[in-house]
Amino acid sequence: DPPPYRPTVAMPTRELAPSVPARMSSDAGRRMIGLTNLGNTCFMNSILQCLACTPELVDYILSTKYRADIRNHSALVEAFADTVRELCTKAVGTVVPHRLKSEIGRRAPQFVGYSQQDAQELLRFLLDGLHEDLNRATTKPSQIGMLPDDLAPD
Repeated sequence: DPPPYRPTVAMPTRELAPSVPARMSSDAGRRMIGLTNLGNTCFMNSILQCLACTPELVDYILSTKYRADIRNHSALVEAFADTVRELCTKAVGTVVPHRLKSEIGRRAPQFVGYSQQDAQELLRFLLDGLHEDLNRATTKPSQIGMLPDDLAPD
């Protein structure tokens, strides 16, 4: 069983319309939404807060353009999108990222459970997973000739 839920520090979120830039310098259009700490998951919550404040990523998710880029079905992408969407549209309260945490743990066993982890490792895994599942390229480019002339072996 997971430890009891504890809300973390609340965060400012963007307006619902993705075309409207975030107004980080004033209180207009801001709401305070927190992330529930699922045990000792403050490392994950800090990463989610940072990503949810990345305008281009939020616009991509809120506009649902990402759906056209998903390769096959990606539970990781959908769980991440649901979390970001809830963070950006919920009027008040906390968001419980349980589905996202479960999907991360399913794909990366080192994140299973409720112990403290390294935030950088989670960020690297999450960005790599999202990139892989949303990559529009159907074939990988050839590695031959990819090095600049000054780095190529003689």
